Amino acid sequence: YDQGGSSNDYENNTDQTITFTPATAGQYVQLVFSTFTTAGLGDYLSFYDGPSTASPLIGTYAVSATPGTIGASNGTGQLTVRFISDGLGIAAGWAATISCSATPVQTNIVIMTNGANVKTC
Repeated sequence: YDQGGSSNDYENNTDQTITFTPATAGQYVQLVFSTFTTAGLGDYLSFYDGPSTASPLIGTYAVSATPGTIGASNGTGQLTVRFISDGLGIAAGWAATISCSATPVQTNIVIMTNGANVKTC
């Protein structure tokens, strides 16, 4: 859950980063979201494929764009999550199940079309 837990909204003016690491080598962390709502575009959740926010960005989600399943695909299996909220309002937040898998979640596929990079998820 976000820092408000299962029954409270998250807080204003938050900047929180958490890195999830699998307990078993060769596993990949994954989050499966069941709910997701933020108060606006100033409140967002970003996912990074690795041990820090310097790792490749998987995606950034806000408002009610439910992330679905987000997972690591890097060699360490780690997934870093950063939540930012501005001071302009709060919302219910999110709930996700955290697990590990022996297979990485395929994210951020890059397709080459007529010489141009098009990123899809």
